[in-house]
Amino acid sequence: MFPPGDYAKRTIIKITDDFNNSNLIGVGGYCAVYKGVFTSGRVVAVKRLRPEYYGGNVKKFDKERRILINVKHPNIVRVYGTCCTKRLKVLVLQYVPNGSLDRKLHQSGSSLHWSSRIDIAAGIAQALAYLHGEWKGKRHPMFWETKASSVLLDDDYNARLTDFRLAKAKPEDNTKTPFSGSIGYTAPAECLSGNRTLPGEVYSFGTLLLEIVTGIRPCDADASQGGLPGLVRQAFPRNVRSIFDPQLGDDVRRVEYFDQMTRCTRIGLICTNELPEERPSMQNVLFMFGQTYSPPRALLPLPGWLLLALGVAEDNHTERPTWSPWSLVPLPIWLMMLLGFAQENGPQRLPNSMLLA
Repeated sequence: MFPPGDYAKRTIIKITDDFNNSNLIGVGGYCAVYKGVFTSGRVVAVKRLRPEYYGGNVKKFDKERRILINVKHPNIVRVYGTCCTKRLKVLVLQYVPNGSLDRKLHQSGSSLHWSSRIDIAAGIAQALAYLHGEWKGKRHPMFWETKASSVLLDDDYNARLTDFRLAKAKPEDNTKTPFSGSIGYTAPAECLSGNRTLPGEVYSFGTLLLEIVTGIRPCDADASQGGLPGLVRQAFPRNVRSIFDPQLGDDVRRVEYFDQMTRCTRIGLICTNELPEERPSMQNVLFMFGQTYSPPRALLPLPGWLLLALGVAEDNHTERPTWSPWSLVPLPIWLMMLLGFAQENGPQRLPNSMLLA
């Protein structure tokens, strides 16, 4: 059993060796992340608010902590607990061993087969649909900092999202707020206004999907030509093969994979439509993925209790998936059993422009 809840300061100091630099995993924004090891051998990540950034960030960190502790989805890094004292503010997080998607896509000597890439993309879409509160769920008041480095990969190369930002109230006087998105991933309108929106997050997802297909970092594409979506549009559909990631190698020659890559490219372009109202919801993105391939689990942003019953979620105390008799039922069968749930709570019929068949 993993010890959940609040942790004493002495425990945090012990498992991180007093935040020894040898345990430093990374630094980003106003936080630093350290590796922590319990006496039982369990490994966690400890996200610490850096003391030099306390100031006005303490309240923000506390609010983020209260929200994240209640976020539970198989494709989002889990928060096991917290430690909040006057001089120490930390989150104790799930440790994800295989690094980031950015590293696997772009670091020399690393590569991801197409089957892994499409599973990762579908997992990201599931997590975003969950965060958006689709299928009559409760929307979580935060946005994901969309970029490949904010996607961590677990032992089985499942996507685990990390790095979130709290949603801000929209200014009544339409004043601009500072740009807070990821360069190359953010919709042009949001770059100008500084306001985060759900259609804007769909745009960012579409850009990330195109990065997964092409192997091109969005920040490396010419912004004056429409960024990465603009570059892909110039080649799609006639010369689509020319923009597929060369690292995919023989995967491109497989008819099944080539078709999936082409369809994912189209999904990415639909998501990055210049008009926010023409972009799909994330649940409609999941349906488009369902037209594209047979995933290892249902592409539905199902509620946590149902994910747990189906054996594809984790309980509150263990890092290992919870077994269930449902997990023995073939995917198409229990997916059909959920049709009543999907019909009552699911999306409206996809517009013809979003049908991939």
